Amino acid sequence: MSFLDELKAGKCAIYGQWAGMLSGLLLLIFGISALLSVPIFAIIAFCEGLFVILLEFTFLAKCIRNTDRIIAISGDIRIKCMIYGVFATSIWLSLIQKTDTILVTAVTLTVAFFFYGLAIIKGETGARSNVISQEGIVNAGVRATFSNNA
Repeated sequence: MSFLDELKAGKCAIYGQWAGMLSGLLLLIFGISALLSVPIFAIIAFCEGLFVILLEFTFLAKCIRNTDRIIAISGDIRIKCMIYGVFATSIWLSLIQKTDTILVTAVTLTVAFFFYGLAIIKGETGARSNVISQEGIVNAGVRATFSNNA
């Protein structure tokens, strides 16, 4: 299944996962860039970004010891929805002090929260993206290996 097929599937849990991945990357980037302007909230954003990256990219969490709980959480969309809601609220509250580039991460965290919330309402299970899942990465590596040998 390709990225476009996943977008056409209409599964809110997959949309939430993609929004979460984008949020994690943006939290890391803007957390570092806002370090001088709002240091406390920049550090919070950076830590949230690391957690979200481990939550959404489970193959990275498997590379680190003692991350079994994070891997278990990554399958439950109710807990993920709650985590994104708390993270989005903390970033929105940081904007009270100073409006900065962290606004972009607040929006993407809120979008992920709403997609996971819609997935809960629709009764979806914890669907995972095939493009970025562990199996998808292994299959891409196998395809690249065989295409280079041909």
